[in-house]
Amino acid sequence: MPTPRAVRPEVVTLLTSAFLLLGFNINLWQHLFAITSSDAKGLAMRFAFGLMIFCVFNIVLTLLAFRRVFKPVVIALFMISAGVVYFMTEYGVMIDAGMFRNFAETNVTEVQGLLSFKLALYIVLLGVLPSLILWKLPISYRRWHLELFSKLVVGVVCCVAIGGVALANYQGLSSLFRNHHELRLMVVPSNYIGASLGYLSEQVISAQRPFVKIGEDAKRSADWATHARKSLTVLVVGESARAENFGILGYGRDTTPNLNKESGLVAFTDVYSCGTETAVSVPCMFSNMGRKNYNATKARNQEGLLDVLKRAGIEVVWRDNQAGCKGTCDRVTFQDVSNLKDPLLCNSHECRDEILLQNLQGF
Repeated sequence: MPTPRAVRPEVVTLLTSAFLLLGFNINLWQHLFAITSSDAKGLAMRFAFGLMIFCVFNIVLTLLAFRRVFKPVVIALFMISAGVVYFMTEYGVMIDAGMFRNFAETNVTEVQGLLSFKLALYIVLLGVLPSLILWKLPISYRRWHLELFSKLVVGVVCCVAIGGVALANYQGLSSLFRNHHELRLMVVPSNYIGASLGYLSEQVISAQRPFVKIGEDAKRSADWATHARKSLTVLVVGESARAENFGILGYGRDTTPNLNKESGLVAFTDVYSCGTETAVSVPCMFSNMGRKNYNATKARNQEGLLDVLKRAGIEVVWRDNQAGCKGTCDRVTFQDVSNLKDPLLCNSHECRDEILLQNLQGF
C-alpha cells in the first residue's frame, strides 16, 4: 500500500477547520438557516457567519500545529465533539457551564442510561474514523522559524478575512449576535471548551470562598417537648416536570388520574424550579436564595435548609436512589438505598423508586 504524500500543516489545519465547521455543527447550521432569510442578504450573512467561525477555528488550530501536539489535540477534539453533537441532536441541549456541571457531576447509573447504539455510531463516524485518517496522514513540518513565519501569515490572513466580512455585513451580523445569544452555545467545539473553563472557574472561586453558616439561631419551639408521638415528615424530590401538563394543575387532559383520587391533596400552583438540571434545581430548592437570585458558587459555599433543621435538633436523613443530592446533603445522614439490592425492586444496574420506602417504618 503506497504511503500517503506528506502535506503541509496549513493544508491540514484548513481541512480540519472545514470538517469541524461542517461535520460537527449541523445543529448550528439548521438553526442559522431557520432564523435568517433566504434572500441575498440572508445568504450573505450565513456565508459571513460561517467564514468567521472557519477563520477562528483555523487560527486556533494553526497555533496548535506543532509536531507531537497537533494530532493528539485534534483527535481529542474529534472524539469529544462526536459525543457532544449526539447529545445536542438527540436531546436538543445547548452546552453552557450549567450543562457541563450537570455532566461533570453525573454518576455511573445515569451514564449507563444514556449509552446507546446511536451514540456509538456518532463516535465511530465522527470521532474514530476521522481520527484514524489524521493519525495516518504524514505532515511535513518546516524548520521552526519558517513554521512561525507561516503561522504569522495564516493568522494575519484570517484576521483580515474576519474583519472584512464583519465590516461588509456589520448591520446584519450585529443584529444576529445581539438577538440570538444562543448561537455561541451551539458552536462545536468552542461551546464545550468555554463551558468547561466556566465550570473550572466556578470550582476555583468556590474553593477560595469561606463556608457560610445560616440560621445559627434555629431551635425547636417548646411545643415539641409535649409531643406524645414521633413526628415524621417525608419530602420526595423527583424529576423536573412541566407543570402545565399536570391534570391537577388545570391541564385539559387528565394526566394525573390517581393523584386526583387522593383526599386532602393540595397542589401548589405558584412554584417554579430553578432549572431542569439536577445540579441546579436540587441545591436551589434547599437554599435561601430563591430562583431569581440563585448562584451555584454561593450555594456550594453556604448551608441550606437541611443544615438549619439539623442544627435545630431535628434528625435529617437523605435517602437516595440515583442522582445524588449535589452537595445539599453533605452534612446530614446519607443513605444510598440502591445498595440494598432487593431482588424484587432492583436489577443489575438500578432500583425502582419503591426501594426508598424500605425500612422507613424504623423511623
